[in-house]
Amino acid sequence: MLTYTPFKGMSETKVINYYEPDAPEISIHLDLRLSPSENAQRYFKKYNKLKKALSEVKRQMIEAKHEIDYLENVMTAIDTTMKHRILTPYAMN
Repeated sequence: MLTYTPFKGMSETKVINYYEPDAPEISIHLDLRLSPSENAQRYFKKYNKLKKALSEVKRQMIEAKHEIDYLENVMTAIDTTMKHRILTPYAMN
């Protein structure tokens, strides 16, 4: 909720951050060239872009973890095979 009504040409506005336990007042920097509505739309677009990026990063991290697990299994299989070949020379034929 705005503590005062912003207008075009303002460099910042103050709002209450209800998501924090003590609900502190924070300053939001505004683009002087934009109306309050346009500034709000700009921040909303930026928020949505970051939210999508976070979702994509989480997906990529899960994918990378699966790939790491797979490669660790491949390394274990290679190590096991190499140890077996060292211990049993006739297996190299």
